[in-house]
Amino acid sequence: MMLTLHFGALVPSLTEQLTKAGVAVESKSLNQLQRDADAVVRLTVRGLLTDSEINRVRRKLMKKIIKAASLAPT
Repeated sequence: MMLTLHFGALVPSLTEQLTKAGVAVESKSLNQLQRDADAVVRLTVRGLLTDSEINRVRRKLMKKIIKAASLAPT
């Protein structure tokens, strides 16, 4: 199964995207992951991250989301 998520200021929340994809993640973990994603957006908009930094952070965030999804109770 391939999981595609979108990150940005105008995209649906991680909760909405994961629910639509049928992926379960513990709400406590999901709240932290959403705050992390929002922080990346904020730093991007403020011009504090380069494109390569943004891509690296988003890849790390995706790994954490996938890990949290695999640990979630079914």
